[in-house]
Order: sequence, then structure tokens, then C-alpha cells
Amino acid sequence: MKIAKHGAGIAARSNLRTHWASATLLGLAWAGSAHALTSLGPAMLNPTACFHKDQGFIARAQLDFSPESADALFDVYKGAYYQGQWAFQNSQGQWVVLPPSIGVVPIAGNAIRHPQRTLGAGVNTLDVGIAEPALRTPGMLPGLTVFVGYGVSGPQSFADLLARQRFGVVAQLVGNEPLRDNCDTPSPAPAPGAGGGGGGAAPTPAPAPATPGTPAPSPTPSPAPAGSPVALNIRVQGLGLGRTLQLGHGTATLSATLNEPYRFAPQVAAGTALDLRVTTQPTGQSCAVSGAAPATVPADGAPVFVRCVHTAAAHVMMPDTAPRKPLAVGFALRDLAYPGIAYESRPGVVGGIFPYEYRLQGFTRNGVEQNSADLSLDFRRGTVRFTPAAEGSYTVTLEIRDSGSAQQTLVRSFTIDAAASRFVFVAPDGQDGSGRGARALPYRTVAYAMARTTSSQAIVLRKGSYLTGALQILDSKAKQILAYPDEVATLDMNKVGNISVASSTAPAPRIEGVDITNVKQYGIVSDPSKAGLVVRNVRFVNGEEGPTLSENPAFIHGWGDNAPAWRHQFLVQDNDFGTYVGAGYATTFFDAGESLMENNQLRLGKVNGGFHDKDNSQNNTYRENYIEFSATNSTTSGIQVSAQANSVGVHIHHNLLVNAGISLGVQCFQQTCFMRDHDVHHNTLVNQRIAMNWGPFNPTSAGTRISHNILSSRSTTPYGGLSCQSRPAGLATQLSARANLIESTGTLAFKDSECTGNDMAWPVWQGTYGQDMAASGSTVGAASVLTGSGPTTGLPAGDARRTQRGHQY
Repeated sequence: MKIAKHGAGIAARSNLRTHWASATLLGLAWAGSAHALTSLGPAMLNPTACFHKDQGFIARAQLDFSPESADALFDVYKGAYYQGQWAFQNSQGQWVVLPPSIGVVPIAGNAIRHPQRTLGAGVNTLDVGIAEPALRTPGMLPGLTVFVGYGVSGPQSFADLLARQRFGVVAQLVGNEPLRDNCDTPSPAPAPGAGGGGGGAAPTPAPAPATPGTPAPSPTPSPAPAGSPVALNIRVQGLGLGRTLQLGHGTATLSATLNEPYRFAPQVAAGTALDLRVTTQPTGQSCAVSGAAPATVPADGAPVFVRCVHTAAAHVMMPDTAPRKPLAVGFALRDLAYPGIAYESRPGVVGGIFPYEYRLQGFTRNGVEQNSADLSLDFRRGTVRFTPAAEGSYTVTLEIRDSGSAQQTLVRSFTIDAAASRFVFVAPDGQDGSGRGARALPYRTVAYAMARTTSSQAIVLRKGSYLTGALQILDSKAKQILAYPDEVATLDMNKVGNISVASSTAPAPRIEGVDITNVKQYGIVSDPSKAGLVVRNVRFVNGEEGPTLSENPAFIHGWGDNAPAWRHQFLVQDNDFGTYVGAGYATTFFDAGESLMENNQLRLGKVNGGFHDKDNSQNNTYRENYIEFSATNSTTSGIQVSAQANSVGVHIHHNLLVNAGISLGVQCFQQTCFMRDHDVHHNTLVNQRIAMNWGPFNPTSAGTRISHNILSSRSTTPYGGLSCQSRPAGLATQLSARANLIESTGTLAFKDSECTGNDMAWPVWQGTYGQDMAASGSTVGAASVLTGSGPTTGLPAGDARRTQRGHQY
């Protein structure tokens, strides 16, 4: 196993997490000066608590942010009160005992966005959870009160938070709560005066009386009366980067700029005829409400799906940037479908000159031509969608063209087996038992279903939440976990274990269409995936580092080995990576090769970086991703190729990075380490730089090419790195920076990350080393020509530099 290196050093830390079973060590059990427990209006809704027979104590609630500004950032707190003492969970998952007079409260989650910023207008609640596997029974700490809260990001005192009613009780344990087999169904109503379960009636711990003038506690909201308006939830998929979709519902409208959940404020009552409509189409795309959408507004809040496809357009000719390898399909379409259920898949294509054009050349079932009008094809992305009318072997033949001056063309046929026998269904209201697993008779739990599958089958999850904990995907059982079309299935990792993939034989394992929540350290782990691993249309909702710190935490992790060959082949496509707390990334890859990361959205919060291609990278491609950090969390590591044990042929192009940069070679510090043939082109970087350290300039390194980018670094120097190493002798030959549009207000072209001796003004960068010369097509200026913000950042419509500079085409 490779050691996880950090910079030039090695970090190895022990597990510091303390479980509730060790509460006496925390001091929660010793008597202290008691304070009054007074009732306080909850800052949360829908609290639940449960003792799972295998997974211990589980509590969930929704924090209510309705009084707050949608533009602010917030810190989340998790706490407990027991026999006059308080403990708070910090961001590493440790519980820390503090006196009631503590000035600053430890935080469990840092700088989290208002729910309206991530879930859409009108959304004011944020799901939170507390999971303690070692608290096995309520008799361990009877009388324990568990609570959660929030405050505007920054140091806060407990007394201040309580005074402003930003805490609410999740549960107060009586000590005799039952152990349950399933914590996803509602708890039985507690007897009058009993604690546990909902927890909403339990008193909230208050270390001191509220300050004078504190408003009276707000009453707990009552259920909406029958016929009252309800919110309408939306899921947008397929929207192109930089496009804007306008939707209408009732009298309200909203603008969608990313593929994520949105919500309309209540307009009409549940059961009213659905009036969701596309009011303005995005440029170059056609969007529509799903044909499987309900006829009426859902009462249960189930989202309605809206899908967009790129429409056929005139051929675009792009500059012939390197590498221009032959067009190739690295990942085929999914090879199985269920008759009568919508099928959707997308190939992973590399090579040629991006962007691509996809055209349908044939569509047959058992060799008989089918009506091509029954199949939808995305002109730019190749997403195929159709509903097989009956069982049989369907063949879809696509023609793929690139955008080079001499256009490459590839024709590829994909076979899709439509057979009900290849699918096993799971639903929260199903049952685990013999004779189950069919669409009409689903299983209840994923683990039970997985154990009863074959390698040729897929598991389909109906809508709802599944408390999975650790889950294995192996060659001997079902290798595909899919959400039922137009339904949201949530895999709740409960901060226990991960989804572990170990596959060496085809077909590639697939995880598609699900939401993944409550990740601890790693969400999906590949160890290995030599046959490939597809992670597509997954929404990673939240995660956090721990229990072992600084071990390359990420939502997707490819484990390392000592062999020089790659051992993971990834297709990470169309995913939404949400908030991660701690020193994490969206992905960390050791020994990944021939992988493709495209059309993902990364908004992780305060972490180390976005994509981390850490070690032994071989021919991986990062394409058309949107990576955004806040200005206060700005990082050079939006896409980081550390090259800890060499890297070859990494291709980074057509990405939009906001307050995020591209970093090359920071862990390739040995003289024997090399980076060869890395191409960085047609990216747009806003308020950050391209950083280069040891790797690109080591003696056996060659071929780092940076071209056709927009480096809108503003006050930040557009290039940087080196970390006090000697200025490379091969700076003029090992690096080629050309045809870039550079917007910078500074006098320096290059800034050493630690020293000043390597700083280079523009005359040195251009005149001495020949980088970004006007003759090579680069232009340098102080003013910005970019318009828009966030995902709509780009050149103005009609600007002649589109297709020539930056991510737009």
C-alpha cells in the first residue's frame, strides 16, 4: 500500500474519535454544577431518534434557516447534555466536554451555505444527523439530551446561540427505548411524558437565562391544513455548462444554471394539476418535463424531473491542440435495460478534438429496425434515452465526430439486453424474504438483495432512503446499483463504512442516479476497479473527514498499490459533489489510468481541493467540469495532479474554475520523478492561477503544454509554484505556454509560492523564457472581458474569441 504523502512529508495519525460508549472518559457521567433545563422554541423541524439493532444510535432533524439571509454562511453545531455537563462534536467527529461558560463552541460543520443557495428558492431547511454506533442501547446514558443548532459562520458562544433560539432538541432518552430493525420508518408515538422518538417535546438545555428582550419561543409549526399550498421540488439533468433554463409553476418562475435540486415555493395544493413548464429554453438545448412526471403536484415532496439535451448545431472547428489521439470509446453504454422502464446511458469518449457531435445511425431490436423517433440522443454528449417496448437485444449505432480541422469520425454499435430477469428491485416498503426481488415484490434492504444476486444482474432502488453503512460491490454479485427512473433513492452511509468496489472482470461496476449522504472519510472506494467503475448522475450531498485524519479523504477514492500499472479506470460523469467538511476532495486517485471525469459540479466548501490525481496518473482526462470555491476558500488545487509516483498524459480541458486553479507536480519532488505530456487547454480560471512545482521541471520530465486558456487571475499572479527550488534550466523547453488570454492587474507573470527569488515579471517570462509571447498567440491585459458569475462566467455572446479561448465552444 502506498503511504499517503503530503507535500514533502508523510502524515500518519491515529484514530482520535471517541465513542459514546466511552462517555465516562469524556466526563459526561460525573456530577457537576447543574443548570436549569428550560423549554426553548426549536430551531429545527421533524426530529427523529432511533436505536438500530446493528448500527447503534441514529438521530436526524432539519435545521430551520428561514429567519436568516440566504447570502450568509453558517456553522452547524451538534451537542449533548448529561447530568449537568455539555459535550460538543467537532469537525473531526470527536466529542469534547466543555463547561457551560465556554466562550466559543466547537463546530461540527464549517461555512455551510444557506439551503436556498444549494436547493433553490424557498428552501429553508437543512438535514442534519448524529450517528453513534457505540451507543448501542438507551440504558447506557439514560436522561441524555441530544441537540443540534447553527450560527452565522464564525466564533459563537453557546449562550448567544441559545438566546437567539438557534438550537433544538433531537432526542431526550428515557432509557428504555426499543431496539429497531429499521430506522427509516416512523417511530411509534411515545406515551405522554416519554422522551426519545421525535424528541420535539423534550426540554432544551440552557446554561443561563435568556438575555432581557429575547422574544418568546416560537410554537412548533403545525401540519399544513388540507388544501394548503405545497412546495414543488424539481431535479434538473443534462443542462449544459453556462446555460440558463427558465421554469414556471403557477405564478412563480425560477432560473436553473446547474444540474441540481430546485424548489418552487408553495403555489397550489397537493393533488392540483401539475403546471410545471419551460418558459425559456437554454441556448443550444431543448429541455422538457419528464414524460413520466405525475399529473398532479406530489403531496410527498417527490421531485419532478426536467431533462435537457443539446440540439443539432453547425459544425464547430477548434484549434488543433495536443494531444490529438484517435477517437475512442473508453466506456460503452450500459448493457442492460428493463422492458417498459426508461433506459438512459452515455458513453465515455476520448481522443480527437473536443467538442464532439453524436448522430444516430441505427436502432434495432433483434435485428429489426425500430422507430428512431422513439429514441432521444444528445447531440453534444451522446446521452441515449428510450423505453424498450419488449424484451430483446437492442442495438444502438452512433456516429461520433470531433471538431478538428481534419474531422475524425468513429462509428460504434452498442448492444443493450432488455430482460426483466437481470434486475432485482429494492424499496423501503418491501420485504426481505424468499420469493422476492421482482418489480412488484421488492426486497427492503440493499445488503439482503445484494447477497441474493448474480454478477449479471443489477439492483434498482425505488424512491426513499436506505441506511446502508458499509456495502461491497464484487465480481461475484450484482455490480450495478441504479436508481429507478425519475425517483430519488438515497444511500445514507450513516458515517459508517463506505461503498467498496473490487472488480477485475467485465462489465464495469456502475453506481448511477442515487443520492449519497453522510459520508465519513470515503464515500466510494475502488480497490481495485480494473474492469472500470462508472459513477454517473450521483449527488454527493455531504461528507466529512475522519476518523483517521489526513489520509486523502474524498467522496470517491482510488486506493494505491506498489505496482507501476494502473489499477483503476474511472468514468466520473454528470455528478454533483456537495459540501465536505475537513481536508477532503471530490476525488483522490492513486494508480488511475485511462479515466474520464466530465461534466461534474464541485462545490465542496472549505477543503483541500477539488479533483486530486495524486499518484501514478496515466492518460486521465478532466473535461467540462464546473469547480467553484468561495473567495475566502480559494485554492490552487481545483484540479491537482500531484504526480507522487510519476504521471503521463493527463489531459485537462474545457473546465470552468472559479476561485480555483490547476496544480501540477507538487508531490513529484524527487529528481527521479517525472511528468510527461500534460496538456492544459481551453480552461477558464477566475481569481486563481496555474501552479507548477517540481514535477514539470525534473530532469526526465517533458511536454507540459498550456494553451488557449483564459487566466483571469485579476490580482493573483497567473502562474506560480516552484517552492524555492532553483529556477529550472529547462523552463523554456519543458514548458510551453502559448495562445492564452491572460487578465492580470499585477506586474508579475510568475510568483514563487514560498520565496521571492523565482518571481518573474512579464519581460522575464516572455523575453527570457519565450512563454506567452504575442507571436505565439497570447495576449496580456489588466481589464476583464468576462461576463456573468458562477457557472455563467464566460465571454460575451458573439465574442470572436469563443472556441479559441476558454471553456466555451
